[in-house]
Amino acid sequence: MSKAPRPEPEVQSITSVPESLDADQARRTKVYLIQMAIRLVCFVSAILCLTMGPAWLGWTLAAGAVVLPYTAVVFVNAGPNRTPRDAQAYVPDGPAALPPAADVPDGAGRPPSGTGHTVIDGDTLLDDVRDEPVEKQN
Repeated sequence: MSKAPRPEPEVQSITSVPESLDADQARRTKVYLIQMAIRLVCFVSAILCLTMGPAWLGWTLAAGAVVLPYTAVVFVNAGPNRTPRDAQAYVPDGPAALPPAADVPDGAGRPPSGTGHTVIDGDTLLDDVRDEPVEKQN
């Protein structure tokens, strides 16, 4: 009896996660406040234009002041921002090549030829340090 191969689980990319509720609420509040500021400017300008300016401009601004609250509420309550986030996977470059070794004589920063690497046992070093008396410094 053969089993069908399991499909690979889809890995969730952090860039495909929707924006947080706090960020969404802050964005919507900002949009609403900007639209209400525009409405306030329209309202004040409409009063000024109707009293001492061109009447057609005053009525146009008054219409804008009446319509803006409706559009502001519709835009803000439209829900979270669903614009897709364009993300690309990070692919690091390969490791950088080391520069060529400088010509230095044996014993100057290198172990002697043919001996290979030297391994120092850390416990032995710690035992040597622990055996020494500790002087208190003031």
